[in-house]
This record gives sequence, structure tokens and C-alpha cells, in this order.
Amino acid sequence: MNGLRMAKLVLLTVFAVVLAACGGGGGGGESNPTVAGSNFTATTLGALLTGAFNAGVDINDSGFAVGLADNGSAVQGVIWDSGATPPVATLLAPLAGNSYSAAYGINSAGISVGESESGVTSIAVFWPAATATPTALSTVGLDAGAASTAYDINDLGEIVGEAVNDAAGNTVAIYWLDGLTNPLILDNLGTLSNAYSAAYAIGDNGVVVGESLVDTGAMQAVAWLPDGTGGFNPPILLPAPTNHVAGLATDINAAGKVVGESEAADGTVHGVVWTVDAAGVVSGPEDLGVSTSAAGINNIGWIVGYTDSASGIDSASIWNGLALNDQKNVLPAFSQIYQVNESLVAVGVSGNQAIIVAPQ
Repeated sequence: MNGLRMAKLVLLTVFAVVLAACGGGGGGGESNPTVAGSNFTATTLGALLTGAFNAGVDINDSGFAVGLADNGSAVQGVIWDSGATPPVATLLAPLAGNSYSAAYGINSAGISVGESESGVTSIAVFWPAATATPTALSTVGLDAGAASTAYDINDLGEIVGEAVNDAAGNTVAIYWLDGLTNPLILDNLGTLSNAYSAAYAIGDNGVVVGESLVDTGAMQAVAWLPDGTGGFNPPILLPAPTNHVAGLATDINAAGKVVGESEAADGTVHGVVWTVDAAGVVSGPEDLGVSTSAAGINNIGWIVGYTDSASGIDSASIWNGLALNDQKNVLPAFSQIYQVNESLVAVGVSGNQAIIVAPQ
């Protein structure tokens, strides 16, 4: 399985950097303050746990963040109440009899989604609000016993992810109407038997974004729009910038702004922004520049991700989606941000510790 978010997090487990707050002129407080003119304060969340590595992946508007943590003996999902003083960490249990879990998404109701070890594989699960015990999501209609993951849940309770769906291990994008219904397989762009797809985010408008393999063998960013009957239309290709060969979409906001990344022919990665309207018409791409990646976007239009310096070291970054040149690196080296809520509080990882970042 591709496991986009997990793959990014694993890259950072080898680093150990002291977290520091980053500054700048001016301050926040407006409905959409400038990024470059804001001061940012960072708070370490991972230090509340005993393991060596912790990372925050998503955060809701109430300040509850989810991610994963080394609990000293195994990796386990975790939820932080970042609004408490000090923040409170609660481990999210795996399925009974297993040791591994990870949380990737949380909605405004406090329902978390992710995956848990189940025997010899991992399957998609959700944790109800204020509950540390997981419930497995249905895999009815999928390849029996195959792996699955839930990456995101919107405020309506709709869930998206991916699942292996054949003996060869090919993965398909999956949609669940809620935590109790059977999954729906989303179409992909390719026509070959090994066609691959994955769904990484779902907006409150029901639009799903992710990636799909095309017949040339390249992965491309896509969006799936609801068809009005409980299903989805075929995927819409989100075009890559000129001379780019692959891409993926990681998040979408209420205005139809989609963010992700694209790979140029020279191998460099660029953060990318598209807009998809209600009719499925795509505008963009807008290129954030070489060695950048966009992971999340809120409804105000702030975009979070990272900028890779010339030395090859990631630094967590924020862009103003209304003016992309309004940008700032907000954490030191070896850091990434994955999501930002409507209060402009962002969550990610710095070195080997989960962090939240907020304008002062």
C-alpha cells in the first residue's frame, strides 16, 4: 500500500532536533492575517509520551490533534487535546489482541480514523469521539483479508482511504458513507489490470482527492465528485505543471481549493494548488516552487507543508492561498506540517516530536 502520510512520517524518524519557536514581524488576529507578517509559537506534544517518536497528522477546529506515537514498545495511534494546559495525550488502542495502530484524520465531532494491525495485516478503523477503542471499517466486497487504511473523515462522517483489492496487491481508492456502511470502490484513470488509486482527503462538499495510476505507468493527482445518487463520477485529472511527470492531491477545502505535490522530469518535487468547481472544471495548477510540498489546506486558504532547502533538509512551511508569495518557514530543519484548522493552528512533526504551531 502506498500509505502517503505514513511514508512521509517514517522519513523523519531518524532525526532528533530541538524544537524552537520561529518569529517574524507583526502578529495574527485578523480573519486572514498575512503569513509572513505573523509570529508563530510552537508547542511540543510528543514530549507528553514516553516513546522516542511521535507525529501529529491532523487537527480539528476544537484543537484535538491525532497522529501516531512510539509508546515504548510499539507504534500506536494518539489523540492530543492541544487546548488543555498542559496538552493531554491519549493513546488510541489497536484492535483487540494486536499491538499497532495509527490515526490519520479527525473531524469536528472528534471521530478519528486510521488503521490497526489485525492478525498479519492492517485494516481501516475508526475511533468514536472520546473513545480509545477502535471499530473496524467494513471490507465487504473487497479482497478478503487484504490490507486497508482510512486517511480522512469529513464533518458529515464520510470516510476515505485505500484498500488492496486483488491477489497481486493492487490498491484502490475507497469511500465509506460512515463508519458502519460497506465500502464503495472509486474508479481510477487507468484501464490496465494493475490500475492503482488511493483517496487521501474528502471535503465537506463530498469531493474526494487523491491519486491514480494512468496507463503510461505514472501516478497523477485526481478528484472524484459525487454523482448525486450516492456514488461518484469518474475521476477528474488534475493537470500537472509543464514538464512534470507525476502528481498527487492531499487535501481540499470548502472552496474547492486542492493542494498536493507534483514531480518534475528532473526529479524535483513541487507543491501544487488547483481549484475544482462544483461542475468539475479545474483551474490551475499553481506551482509553489521547486522542493516544496503542500499537505493540507483550511477553509481560510492557509496551506501547510514543507520547503526543502538546498541542503536537502525539510522545514515546515505555511503559505497564504490567496497570495502564494505570502509564505514563511515556521519551524527549524527536519520538520513538516500536515494540517491546519480554522483557528490557524497547525500540526506536524519537528525532529522526532509531534508539534502544534499557531500565530501569536
